[in-house]
Amino acid sequence: DPVVPPTTLAPGVLPPAAGPLVVVPAGCATPDPADVVFEGRIMSVSTTAARFQVLRVLAGSVDPYLVAPVTVDVEYGDDRRFLDLDQRYVVGAALDPVTGGLASVVREPQPMFGGDAVIGLDDSDVACPRVEDPVRTLRTDG
Repeated sequence: DPVVPPTTLAPGVLPPAAGPLVVVPAGCATPDPADVVFEGRIMSVSTTAARFQVLRVLAGSVDPYLVAPVTVDVEYGDDRRFLDLDQRYVVGAALDPVTGGLASVVREPQPMFGGDAVIGLDDSDVACPRVEDPVRTLRTDG
């Protein structure tokens, strides 16, 4: 049986949340939540992926993605070059529907040509908050 890493989730059933931390008005874009968030140490790397030893599960479950006891693979594409062997990271990852595995990024995606400079692109009477994409990998020190 695989050894399940310790979790920071409270035992038992939690009461329903009183609401979101950041209220996003209707008409504003919100990123999809991460399927799993964990703290892990990179054990090995390939050109586009990293294999993590899961040290702590912060949200979700790593069970469906285990490739060995307390071990998960995360696909990064070109962003893999920013990750270092034997370093610890907080990983927010989502299921990649094409590969069936976990995927994450290190860098924020760059805006398409023009971005906010395109006239009328984001014209709206609604003030939308900036919500960070949770599918991201960060060093444990931020």
